[in-house]
Amino acid sequence: MRERRKVRDLSLKDVAAKAEVSVGLLSQVERGLTMPSVRSLSAICKALEMPVSWLFEGPDDDSDQVVVRSHGRRTLDLGAK
Repeated sequence: MRERRKVRDLSLKDVAAKAEVSVGLLSQVERGLTMPSVRSLSAICKALEMPVSWLFEGPDDDSDQVVVRSHGRRTLDLGAK
């Protein structure tokens, strides 16, 4: 997210205002200190004009692969239950 924000030449304050989240939350998300809610994540990505899916693609993402073995699966940590 930070890279996208910098490429778009936006400040934390700009993105936070567009996404209607606090600057503190956005900063913590960028630094990997907290996990945003799905709603906040969606709003931040919209403010950065990027699809949420970009956050889950790896550098060698092979989307054409039909079978994903258990050791090759990606995980999504949604925090404590």
